[in-house]
Amino acid sequence: MNNSVLKPARRGRASIRGLAIVTVAVCALAACGDSTDDNSGASGDDTTILIGGTVSLTAAAASFPEVKQAQEAAVESINAAGGINGRQLKIEVCDSKFEVREELGCFRSLTEKNVAAIVGPVIIADTGVTEYQVAQRADTAVVGSPALQPGELDSDVAFPLGASVVGGTYGAIYDLIKSGAKRISIFGDANNPAADSIVNLSEEALDSVGMSPVNVAIGDTSADPTLRSAAVKAASGGTDGIIITGSPPSMSKSVPALRAQGYTGLIATIDSALPGPVIDAIGPAGNGMLVAAQTAFPEQSPASDQFIADMEKYAPSAPLSFFSIQAWSSVKLFAAVAEQNEAYTASDVLKAFQNISTPIDIGTIGPYKTVDVTSPITDGYVPAPRMFNPEVQLGTMQDGNLVADGGFINPFDELKSVN
Repeated sequence: MNNSVLKPARRGRASIRGLAIVTVAVCALAACGDSTDDNSGASGDDTTILIGGTVSLTAAAASFPEVKQAQEAAVESINAAGGINGRQLKIEVCDSKFEVREELGCFRSLTEKNVAAIVGPVIIADTGVTEYQVAQRADTAVVGSPALQPGELDSDVAFPLGASVVGGTYGAIYDLIKSGAKRISIFGDANNPAADSIVNLSEEALDSVGMSPVNVAIGDTSADPTLRSAAVKAASGGTDGIIITGSPPSMSKSVPALRAQGYTGLIATIDSALPGPVIDAIGPAGNGMLVAAQTAFPEQSPASDQFIADMEKYAPSAPLSFFSIQAWSSVKLFAAVAEQNEAYTASDVLKAFQNISTPIDIGTIGPYKTVDVTSPITDGYVPAPRMFNPEVQLGTMQDGNLVADGGFINPFDELKSVN
């Protein structure tokens, strides 16, 4: 078995101080977010293809500039190799500023510019429902989203990158059980609504194999700054495995708090809970922590080698993280489908993604197809009927690095085999 290592954020530091994926009330009137490129509303022409992306770039609470950098690196790489059937690819990335009105405004702005697709959007302030409604009214495919919000998993124009937060959670639970845990607790975050989703998904995953959580501990740094009390609860009752989630301030404290209480059992989490600064903050307490990701760990495959090469050449100061490899992969997935189907307009791209019958394999995600695919999760807490690629990559944290363990697996199928 060849293990692979991801050294997150070693070449730069994104301003990621609060990955709070917040579900808030939908804004009725939304202003357009600022675009980072000036295309003056131009769509693609006979020699170019224009795609759009959106992510928070400038908000102090949550910014992910490596997403934009990785998407631009992928575009540069594709164009250097001749483009998409000779057409040069262009990308316009809209700054959503970690605000509901800006996320919605970015979707409106990009569809008004007739982009061929919205690629790899990172929605963290809203639920995704109204954003995808905008895309659907414009018949514009949303391709390669990490699908951090429930509204991204049931729109007819949604083509998520991978297993989303749903598959990641099921993968983390499977990894705990596979690794020997028999008494599993859940450690959540009172200040992060997304953590509520993972708590509920964890309970569903455990229930699917006839298990119930020993404890459900919800940490609150405003009342328990070190999270000691929550850690004591999570580790009590003979717990030998814990799935843990939360915003960066919580994750930075919860894992060390568990170890400080003498807990030596298994800990698991998902990729979106581990931006580079959190890994640094956790330090040695994170050694051996299990991680479930919807993309490959860099250096795990030839395609990951290409990701590393593209980042070194076109975005040398950007962090290598799960966020950057997801963003890079979203552009590569779009390009592979567009090239194969000679799809250059929004309507043609949407039709192409609706009819992928032969799996597309870009290496950094599981093989991707949309025809004759049934999602393993069609009801429950977060229904995900548009989950076309349920596979996840499992690995561990070792000395501040993320080390892949084997290839992609389908956690839903694997859990069915658990007695």
